[in-house]
Amino acid sequence: MVVIRRDFLPENLAPLLKENGFDGCVVVQSHQSEAENDFQLSNAAQHPFIKGVVGWVDLRANNVEDRLAYYKSFDKLKGFRHVLQGESDRALMLRPHFKRGISKLNSFGYTYDILIYPDQLKFTEEFVAQFPDQPFVIDHLAKPYIKDQDLEDWKREIKAIAQFENVYCKVSGMVTEAHWHNWKKEDFTPYLEVVLEAFGPRRLMFGSDWPVCLVAASYQQVLELVEDYFATCTPAEQALIFGETAAAFYQLQDIHTSSFSTHIDNSRLMQPTTSTIRTEPELRTMKTLVCTTPGMFAYSEGEKPLAGKGRAIIKVKRVGICGTDLHAYEGTQPFFTYPRILGHELSGELVEFDEAPGFKVGEAVTFIPYYSCGSCIACRSGKPNCCSSIKVCGVHIDGGMVEYLSVPAASLVHGEGLSYDALALVEPLAIGAHAVRRAQVSAGEFVLVVGAGPIGLGIMEFARIAGAHVIALDINSGRLALCRDVLGIEHTINAATEEVAELLQAITGGDMPAVVIDATGSQKAINGAFQYMSHGARYVLVGLQKDVIQLSHPEFHKREATLMSSRNATREDFEWVIACMKRGEIDPTAYITHRVGFGKVALEFENWLDASASGIIKAIVEFE
Repeated sequence: MVVIRRDFLPENLAPLLKENGFDGCVVVQSHQSEAENDFQLSNAAQHPFIKGVVGWVDLRANNVEDRLAYYKSFDKLKGFRHVLQGESDRALMLRPHFKRGISKLNSFGYTYDILIYPDQLKFTEEFVAQFPDQPFVIDHLAKPYIKDQDLEDWKREIKAIAQFENVYCKVSGMVTEAHWHNWKKEDFTPYLEVVLEAFGPRRLMFGSDWPVCLVAASYQQVLELVEDYFATCTPAEQALIFGETAAAFYQLQDIHTSSFSTHIDNSRLMQPTTSTIRTEPELRTMKTLVCTTPGMFAYSEGEKPLAGKGRAIIKVKRVGICGTDLHAYEGTQPFFTYPRILGHELSGELVEFDEAPGFKVGEAVTFIPYYSCGSCIACRSGKPNCCSSIKVCGVHIDGGMVEYLSVPAASLVHGEGLSYDALALVEPLAIGAHAVRRAQVSAGEFVLVVGAGPIGLGIMEFARIAGAHVIALDINSGRLALCRDVLGIEHTINAATEEVAELLQAITGGDMPAVVIDATGSQKAINGAFQYMSHGARYVLVGLQKDVIQLSHPEFHKREATLMSSRNATREDFEWVIACMKRGEIDPTAYITHRVGFGKVALEFENWLDASASGIIKAIVEFE
C-alpha cells in the first residue's frame, strides 16, 4: 500500500487526463465528512477540468434537508455517497432514517452513488425499488469477488437491480478486486459481459478509481482494460460508456460529447488517509494463547494476519478478562467449543486496514466484537447484537489473546483520546448501558441490580446516570463496599447476611423496585429475584446460565410484569459509554483490580475463578 500512502492532488491527475484524451473528471468522496466536500469543491473551483464533485452529508441527520439546500449554491456539487460497504449494519440503506435522507435528494437534483460489497446487493434491490425517480449509480460493479471468480450470486443480483431504469453502473474498481500482481484481462470478461447485457451502454460509465487502482494497475492499464473489452461496441456506444452517460447522469456542464475521444473519468482525489494501509510487514509470526480444553491453556506461535478485504489489524495492547472467559475456562459457558482463543474486551493500536474511512494508522481503537449476518430478521430490524447467526469474537470464533487481531474494519471504534485501559473496558460497560436502555430506566425509579461483578457495576453506573435510585444486591461484602465507597451507589444489600425483601420494602416505601436487572448468571439468583419486582415492573436478564428459569405464574401475572433479556450491545451503546467516559461520568480505572503480562496469563488465570478469595473485579492483560 506504500504506493498510495501520500497525497494525490489535481496536479497529479491533470497530466493523466490529458495523455489519455479526457476533457475532465468527476471526483468522488472517500472521507465521510463535510470537510472533504470543502476540500474537493475548492479543488474544483481552482481546476476547470474537475467538472463535478460527489460529496457526503449525513443522510440520517435531522437537518439533512438544510445541508442539501446549502450545497445547492455550489454548481459543481452533483451528488452524494455514503460508504455503505464499511457499515456493520449491512442493511443500513433500508433503515427509515437513512431512507428519509435519500428521499430528499431528488427534489434538489442530486444523484446518489451506491458503494457496496456483493453481500449488500440483496438489500439494494429493495432499496432502489422504493425510489423510482432517484438517479442511482452502483460504484465499482458492487465490487464482485473477481479474485475468486465468484460470479453466479453477484450476476443474479446485479441483473435484478438493472431492471430498474433509474439505476446505472460504474465500470471501475475492478483491478483492486482481482489478484493485484498477476491479474489478466480475461479475469474481468465475465463481469463486463454481465453489466453490458444488464445495463446496456446507455447506463454504463467508465471510471478509473484512481489513485486506489494504483495498488494493482496504472491509470493507463485500467483504461486499456476497459477499452479493449468495449472495442467491439459501435462508436456511438463507446461514446456513451466513455463520456456521454456520465455527462448526462451527473448533469455536467461544458462537456463536448460529439466524439469518442471525449471521455469522462470518474476519479477520486485522495488526502493522506486512503483505503488500505499496512505497516510492519516484516513481522510474520505472533504469540497466541489457546484454551485447548476446560482448565487448560497453551501458548503457541501463529501467523500474523494481513488485512484482507474489509478487514483491519489491531496490535493488541490490553485485554480485559470477563465472566465469559472465566466460564469458558471452567467449562460452563453455553454455546462454546474448544479449542478457542479467548478475549473480546480489548484495545490496541490500529496498524493496517482496508476500507475504514476516518481511521488512521497508529490511532488507539477498540472494536465491536459481535459479527452479524446483516440479513436475518434481527439485523433487518436494526438489532445486529442478537443476530440469529451471530459470531462473538472469543466465544464462537477466536478472540484477542493474540499479539495481532484481524477484525472487520466496520467494527472499529475510535479511541477518542482515551487510554488503552479505558478502551478495553468500553465493551463490558456497553453491555451495562444496553441493559439500562432495554429496561427504559427513568429518573426517580428504583432499580435493583443483582450481582456486583464488572457487568453489574456497569449497569449500576448507567442506571445512576439515567437518574435512578440504584440498589446493589450481592453476597460479596468487598464488592458491595466498592459500590458504596467508590461508585457512590445509594443502597447496598448483602443477600448472605440481610433480609432482602424487608430491606427492599423499606428502601422503596413499600413499592419494591420498578426495574430488576440480573447480572449474576446464577439460576438461583435469577429465580429468586422474581419476588422482588414491583407491580408493573420490568425484569431484565443480562447474566446467562444453562438451566431452566422457574417462576410463580400467578405472582408474575398479577404484577403484569415484563421479562426480557439483554444481549451484547450496539454501536450506539459503545458510543454512549465513550461519551460518558470523556465527560468524567465514569472512571474506568475504578474497576481494574489485577494486572498481568500476556506471558503470565496461563499461570494466573485459575486464581481469578474465586472472586471472594482473589478480590478480583476486573483483570487486565497487558501486551508489551
